Amino acid sequence: MEKINKDILLSRIAKSDQLALNELIDLYGVRLKEFSMTIVKDGSLVDEVVMDVFLKIWEKRVDIASVKNIETYLFVLTRNLSLNVIRDNKKHFFETIEESEIVIAKYEHTAEDGIISSEMLDELNKATEELPKQCKLVFKLIREEKLSREQAAEVLDISIKTIDRHLGIAVSRIAEALNIDITTRNQKGKMLNILLTL
Repeated sequence: MEKINKDILLSRIAKSDQLALNELIDLYGVRLKEFSMTIVKDGSLVDEVVMDVFLKIWEKRVDIASVKNIETYLFVLTRNLSLNVIRDNKKHFFETIEESEIVIAKYEHTAEDGIISSEMLDELNKATEELPKQCKLVFKLIREEKLSREQAAEVLDISIKTIDRHLGIAVSRIAEALNIDITTRNQKGKMLNILLTL
């Protein structure tokens, strides 16, 4: 969705337009559930978290139009509410990201990428599946959720330098699995761009 449309949507929510809130839920609900699941691990609690996210949006709707980046805002709110739910439900406990199951979308053949063999795609998918959990989560947020490095850092409450480190590890491990030489910074940057746009 274009930025202007998001701004209009937020403006409509600020004016108590419930249909606009439903459109926001349609846009982000599934993505926020998937993100919350990496933290909470319980589908019924995840539903509660995401419902609370949109309830908070509605409660603070008068101020919502002033939010600079709604995606970052929603992911940070989801992270915070997920952690709150875990803390409030004593039978559940917080598992570190290292113990989380992070599902990453597979690379698929498209008409434009005829130069990539199916064997190479298989190796690429295998390499991304075997990334360390934190690298995988950073990679997922940037590749699949299209968050910027800054947004991913804010969502995960880590520094941009740490985001860059995780991306560097991901690129190095994937390149190694595919036997691609990335000894120079330029080669590493090109490889990262290819991985994030495939």
